[in-house]
Amino acid sequence: MHKSKSTALIVTTDCDLTDDGREILREEEFPEEAFLGHTSPITRCRFSASGNNIASASVDGTVRIWTYDSSIPASRNATIYCGAEIMSLDWECKSDRLLLIGTADGGIKAWSVDAKRVVCDLNTIAVCSKVRT
Repeated sequence: MHKSKSTALIVTTDCDLTDDGREILREEEFPEEAFLGHTSPITRCRFSASGNNIASASVDGTVRIWTYDSSIPASRNATIYCGAEIMSLDWECKSDRLLLIGTADGGIKAWSVDAKRVVCDLNTIAVCSKVRT
């Protein structure tokens, strides 16, 4: 797979300030990154709590994990093959260490940033015929 990084920073001349005098950055003032690798359309994308890790899911049932570091080119840390449509994708809210993936076939996977692998793989169909929220 071809990886590349594209960075663009646009700065405007006028700025807004908060009540306490801090500058507010507008959307146009943030760097733009291109993370290449998915071969199917992306259906979900989630940033971790710190913003350092990004998870993206595509129609083909793959999840890709990315690390954001402005000092190095965009790097893909992992590709997770789920074998079914990704229905939910979320980082554990207290840290950047665990990504939870829910699939259309009732699967739940937990991917660990530290271990760089799926550390838990459950099938809810065997336990519950219906999950209600």
